[in-house]
Amino acid sequence: MSARCLALALSAASLTATSCGGTSDKDAVESALKTYLNGLSQHDGQKVCSVVGSQYVEFFKRATDTGAATCPEAFEAATGDDDYSDFGKNVITSIEVDGDRATMETKEPDGGTGKYKALKLSGKWKLVPPS
Repeated sequence: MSARCLALALSAASLTATSCGGTSDKDAVESALKTYLNGLSQHDGQKVCSVVGSQYVEFFKRATDTGAATCPEAFEAATGDDDYSDFGKNVITSIEVDGDRATMETKEPDGGTGKYKALKLSGKWKLVPPS
C-alpha cells in the first residue's frame, strides 16, 4: 500500500475512545480523536494504539504484510518514515454521537476535510478501520 493510500485511509479512519466516569460520550470521542491525531503526528504507535481496536491492528498488518506481532509494530511498519506531522494541526469541526456510533470531521491545515468514525465497543470508544 502506498504512503498516499495509507494516509488517505488513516484520514478516513474510524475512531474510538475510552469513556471515563462523568465524561460524556462526546467528550470521550473528542479526547480519543485528539489522542489519535497527536499520536499520528508524533509517529507514536503506543499513543495511536491506545485508541484503536483490534480491527485496526489487522488493517495495519494488511497494509504492510510484515508479520508485525503488536499494534505499535504494525503501525510503525505501515507508516514507516512518512511525515504525518500536520495531523496534529487538524481542528475538530464536528462530533456527532448516535448511540454506540460517532462521526467526526476535522479541518486540515491544507483546507481539506478529515472524516472519522468511532464505535463504542464493550463500553469503550475504539478507532476502527475505514469501511
